Amino acid sequence: MSNPKRRARAARVAAALALFAVAAAVPQANAAVTRALYQKQIHLVCDGGDNQCDTGFQLGAKQRLELEQVICRAGLNSSAHAYTAFLYYPIAGADQFRYHLSLDSKSYSGANTYIYIFGQDGPFIVPAGKRLTAALSYNGMTPAAVMCTLHGTLVTLD
Repeated sequence: MSNPKRRARAARVAAALALFAVAAAVPQANAAVTRALYQKQIHLVCDGGDNQCDTGFQLGAKQRLELEQVICRAGLNSSAHAYTAFLYYPIAGADQFRYHLSLDSKSYSGANTYIYIFGQDGPFIVPAGKRLTAALSYNGMTPAAVMCTLHGTLVTLD
């Protein structure tokens, strides 16, 4: 294929892909979309058996969550260590889509306790109908408390 033919073909492919992307992003003309600011605090449950605290909630079949910021705070005894925090939802089979949070700070709060703060700015999109779980992995003693705050937009298709 000559160079001009390749460029022409590449331009047609790029135009087709751009048109597909626009069509996929625009809802059906008869579908109503409602967008509402969303904030939720969730308290993670730590059972001590698997060195992980977690809790989850189910989105409705027509609800999609567009998270812009996630912040998790954990209070741990000085002999314990929190090493990762993340959000996840199930995809095909036993696989999960994970969204890892960065350790923003660790500070001593007295009474032999450290406060860990994990956070991440979005976007992080949870598809409609999925169960979203927040989790914290640690070693050592079970955390005294773990709480996550989710900020974003809840999108509902009517």
